[in-house]
Amino acid sequence: MKNLYDIKMNHEMVRNIEQGLTHYNKYRKTREERLFSNAGDQCSLHESLSRQSKTELDHIRRTYGFSKMSALKKADLVDELNKMIPAAVKLIFETLDRNRYDMLMRIIRQNGVIEYSSLSGKEREEYRKFGVLFHGISEGKKILFIPKDLLGILRKLNKREVEEVIERNTEWILLTQGLLYFIGIMEIPHLRHKVSTYSSFHMDIASYNETIISAARYYGEIHIKIFQYQHKNVREPDRIEDEQRHLATLGDFPFSKEQLLRAGVPNYVEKSPFMKDLLRLLQEEYIISSRELNEIADQIIELINMTGSSKLIMKYLARIFDFPSTDFAYLIDLLVVELCNNTRLWVLKGFTLNEMEIQNKRLDNESSSVRMETPLVSMEGSIVKTDRIGRHEKCPCGSGTKSKKCCR
Repeated sequence: MKNLYDIKMNHEMVRNIEQGLTHYNKYRKTREERLFSNAGDQCSLHESLSRQSKTELDHIRRTYGFSKMSALKKADLVDELNKMIPAAVKLIFETLDRNRYDMLMRIIRQNGVIEYSSLSGKEREEYRKFGVLFHGISEGKKILFIPKDLLGILRKLNKREVEEVIERNTEWILLTQGLLYFIGIMEIPHLRHKVSTYSSFHMDIASYNETIISAARYYGEIHIKIFQYQHKNVREPDRIEDEQRHLATLGDFPFSKEQLLRAGVPNYVEKSPFMKDLLRLLQEEYIISSRELNEIADQIIELINMTGSSKLIMKYLARIFDFPSTDFAYLIDLLVVELCNNTRLWVLKGFTLNEMEIQNKRLDNESSSVRMETPLVSMEGSIVKTDRIGRHEKCPCGSGTKSKKCCR
């Protein structure tokens, strides 16, 4: 396994990402100010579109895939969108899941008006790009609203038909995100086949692809590549692919549907009995919030998948916490070793090291010529003593990044 410092994100890449986020946030702030500059009370779709810039109107047009309209002047484009959006608005439900659908229904129940601050940036963008939600000002307060005539159309849609599509999409998204959480990387045809075996709904390839692409953009849990989907935490896809390729005869771990649906929820963290024991021990010894514990658990699982090294995990924990005694560190070390051996690994297609050991014994008993090399993690020499470094302090490696986001 590589050293922790060799596998962390390149420092220059981290700086570039941070600079990119700064520029994007600045652009988004300027854009929001511009959208409010012409805002007013809730009105018709035509008037709402007229308040938008030509650039915003083109964005709406591209979202729907309306063709042969790019050369239109603003007034003509407003007229065309005013005619086409009501007829096509049902399309927005084709890729939505329960979470996003419920958000829209909440706005509809409030007569199409909601306080601007009630939605996050990504929530506002989800419906703004369809020309369904617009910026407004009412009684001096910032609001978001659905145009009055469009609100009437949305209320008249066949709720039973829409709900069935929403349930289908929700299941597809959760199953896909759950499989990637445990397996890390999957070829698209294989992933699609796995989802179809678990799903209660008929697998329509085009609908599935569009739904997952939409979810990937909204939730950020999935990274889409040309031939594969990856979990957001995967840092070394080539290494994981190579490891999985060496286990070609090994199928994916046989997860239950319930396991995958749970793991598919955004920001899910798998907590095995050993993880729960570790977190309980830390919470008893230190003042730490549940949110921080969840963050630590997530980073430990990522570290295990990246390195498989209990020593490096102990080094990570020792930087965050000042161990009160050698006995306490020893107890933590015992739990970390067991955690390494009982965490589901991407390179093992969702199996744990302990489960692979059982697989190897079975293969040996069957006199198979194929045996998976999966040495269990031992705790020999893995207790580490270092000076405590706060999770919000800069990492000592020199990256300039907070410790909790760097050498993990």
